[in-house]
Amino acid sequence: LSEVAIQKMIRLEVKRAELNRRISAQQMRNTFILSLIKQGLNEDELVSRMGFKTKISLKRYFRYLQHT
Repeated sequence: LSEVAIQKMIRLEVKRAELNRRISAQQMRNTFILSLIKQGLNEDELVSRMGFKTKISLKRYFRYLQHT
């Protein structure tokens, strides 16, 4: 799928779900990662599932959850 096709799919799903039109793919990705962490996935599973190269990319998500 092209980037444009994915963006269109996201816009259609946002409209269908009657969400705020300003929601972005990044916000959806962040929410998904936070929900996986809350479900108990470990860092190695998250790195693999999200396609990150290192665990460093996850630091901000864990830090965010510690402060909320």
